[in-house]
Amino acid sequence: MIEIRKTEAYTRWLDGLRDIRARARVLARVERSHQEIRAMLNRLGKESLNCE
Repeated sequence: MIEIRKTEAYTRWLDGLRDIRARARVLARVERSHQEIRAMLNRLGKESLNCE
């Protein structure tokens, strides 16, 4: 399972963003990246099972 951690530095940086839309875009992109990575790992896992 993949895990995305919020570091203290990231949290401070994100909290310091004044532009609410920018903050929303960053959060959306992090979530989208998380979903893309999970999908890629699922595909890789299925491909490795098919190689046996």
